[in-house]
Amino acid sequence: MRVFAEFARSIIEHKDIRLLTRGETQRMYLYTADAATAVLCVLTRGANGEVYNAANEDTYCSVKEMAELVINELGNGNQKVIIDVNGSANRGFNPVQAVYLDTTKIKRLSWNCTTGLVDMYKRMIECM
Repeated sequence: MRVFAEFARSIIEHKDIRLLTRGETQRMYLYTADAATAVLCVLTRGANGEVYNAANEDTYCSVKEMAELVINELGNGNQKVIIDVNGSANRGFNPVQAVYLDTTKIKRLSWNCTTGLVDMYKRMIECM
């Protein structure tokens, strides 16, 4: 998701986060290392022909909520979230979605994610 890197860049550059939509789309996020362990878990313990969702339920939020979390947890105190929908109606943004993945099956394989959203951002910013 492009906004993930854009939000991190805004923190690094001490800039406001500018949303060109209302930020209503909701989904879950998963740290790369957690995704890798999920793949390994499914390969070693999963059933052939089955489909498993890997996600971190604790990260389920809207784009706007994520922007606010990043500003509040990692910002410098002067940054804010700005919603700027003027002129963005014809830019071809995806429709608002709410995507919540059911992770029951992969958890039955004893897989759990370990990294929350704030820690994902902290690690990404450190690497950037």
